[in-house]
Order: sequence, then structure tokens, then C-alpha cells
Amino acid sequence: MKFEWRSLSAIVSAVFLLSGGCTDSKNPLSDPQTSKADQRLAGVWREQDEDGKVTYYHVGRVGEKLPDGMMWAVFVQHSEGEVESPGAWLIFPTILGGKTYLNVTEASPQRVDRLKEKGWKPETDDHYFILKYQVEGDKLVLWSMDEDAKEQAIKAGKIKGVIEKQKSGYMDRVEFTDSTENVARLVAQAGDSLFSKEQVRRLERVDAAKKP
Repeated sequence: MKFEWRSLSAIVSAVFLLSGGCTDSKNPLSDPQTSKADQRLAGVWREQDEDGKVTYYHVGRVGEKLPDGMMWAVFVQHSEGEVESPGAWLIFPTILGGKTYLNVTEASPQRVDRLKEKGWKPETDDHYFILKYQVEGDKLVLWSMDEDAKEQAIKAGKIKGVIEKQKSGYMDRVEFTDSTENVARLVAQAGDSLFSKEQVRRLERVDAAKKP
């Protein structure tokens, strides 16, 4: 299942509630307990897609019991006067070779409440999207992983992974199952070739006066 940016709330529900396995990697690029939060991401961001739908992302700290590097990204989409149900991610950054990446995993409000109360453990999450990102002033640019590049890396034996094809083609699963260290090594070596040149999204900060 490819990372479609056009309907983010649909991605969260479909991926994590229905399949639980259409993400990029079973393991993140780094340990969130040693990751340092990228404070440039904190605040409110706005994205408008080609259909005119507007999505606002509210990014900030989650709670004292979660790793310091983790942030909660809550998003709400507006379309033709209607507001969709909000969705949320837990995110934390990884820096490899001077480039910045985001590890992204599901975060319903109920789940975040449990994490705030009981804390986070490595076994808490086992599926991640991996995005490359750049912060350029008040602009945030993100690239999703390329499905074909992931598949080629697995077939070539560069990384352990799972490739599952469905007849419909819609719920294909191409996911790395290798260790954090090996996934990070592959991303560092492959660089931009692992990321889509088509699925590039640009967000604009809307709280510029309060940016960190």
C-alpha cells in the first residue's frame, strides 16, 4: 500500500486498524529514547492539496513519560466547509549523513493517554512510516518512501523484508523487517534513491511569530 498524501486520516485508519503491516519498516531508524526532538517541527503547519483540501498539523511534546525525542502530530482536514475527524501520529527524528528523517507511528488519543500514564517501551510500536524531511524557514518539505525502491532493495538482499502481493494490488505489503541498525545503514547508503520524487509535499508554518 503506497503512502498516499491526499487523505491522511484515511491512511491512519486503513493502515493501522485494518492491516497493521503496510508501513515502511517494522523497526525505526533509531531508538526514540536517544533521539533528540527537532524543535523546528513544533507548532502549527498548513497543507493544501491539489483538490483544495486543507490540513492543519499541530506538533508538540507528548508527555513526561514518553521519550524526549517524541512529538505528537495531530492533524485535522478541512474540505468544502466540512471538518473530518482528527488523526494523530507519534513522530521522532533520525539524522543520517547530515539528512533528516522522521519515524512515524500511529497515535490515537486513547493510545497517547495510555502512553502518558504508563510510558513508552521498545515493544510498544512495531510498524513505522519513514519519511525524509527538510525544514526551510517556514516551509516543511517531506518525501515518502518509494514502494518500488523498497521492493528492489528486499529482492536484492540488501535488507530483510516482506513482499506480499494481493490480486487487487491495493493492499500490497512491502515492509522492511530488519533491525534498526540495518535499516539505518540501508537508508544512509541508498540516500535519496529510496524516496519518491513524485510524492513530495510542502507544508507552511502558520504560527511563524511563535516558532522556536
